[in-house]
Amino acid sequence: MDPYQQPQNQPTDPIESTPSPVGPEPSAEPTTPTQEVSPEPQATNPDSYSQSSQAQPDTSFTEPAAYAPAPVAPAGVGAPAEDPGKTMGIVGIILVFFFAPAAIVLGMLSRNKSKAAGHSTTLGTVSLIGGIVMTVLGIISTIAFFALVSAGLNSISTSGSISTENDTTVVGGTDTSLSLDEKAKKVKELAEAYKTKAGDYPQSKSEFSKYPESTIPTDVMVFSAIRSSTAVTYSYCGPNSAQVSYLGDSKEDIRILPVGTASATEPCKE
Repeated sequence: MDPYQQPQNQPTDPIESTPSPVGPEPSAEPTTPTQEVSPEPQATNPDSYSQSSQAQPDTSFTEPAAYAPAPVAPAGVGAPAEDPGKTMGIVGIILVFFFAPAAIVLGMLSRNKSKAAGHSTTLGTVSLIGGIVMTVLGIISTIAFFALVSAGLNSISTSGSISTENDTTVVGGTDTSLSLDEKAKKVKELAEAYKTKAGDYPQSKSEFSKYPESTIPTDVMVFSAIRSSTAVTYSYCGPNSAQVSYLGDSKEDIRILPVGTASATEPCKE
């Protein structure tokens, strides 16, 4: 006997068997109570259940995954690092015009730092080359300056120095060593020759060269303002009056050779 089968003899519902007052007349034939046949339960298949459960979408709430942190850029990536040799390069370029050797040192340091950091070495190169050029020009200028100063000093020393030896003058093609007294006499003769041409004695040493007959030889040193023990001094005292003098053994020993009407003992006042 099937345990799931319902009993066939079920009591009839009296309400359902009561004829409707409005409906057609009940049939004379007795009605057989309807039997409700319940469907037999089907055996459960585990495989089909698992398949159906797998086919259905999973509507269960799942927590969203947390956002992963942004990757951190490694060192050296992103904004470029500042050139470590930039400042020294700029300072070196400025020092090119003030102190070139320092510009050379800073240029070399700037190049090394910029090159090690992977940056351009332009500033360091400009500082280095500019420092070298200015240093060379400075050395050349310094040498030229001292050479000119030395030449000027030598020229002044040669023209202004007073030799303690007797001067030598050429007279008639023969070298003759003259003493101060002989030099004084020579200058007096030239002054007389000038007077013969001009009517008066020369008023300055430069006027001797006005005539060839009165030109003073280049080897005879003549002063016009000071007296020395190694050279003669020509002084114009006035019309038809002049003196040729020099120092003897001391400054007080003034030896005078008068020209014209000048005094032989007292120096004339120019």
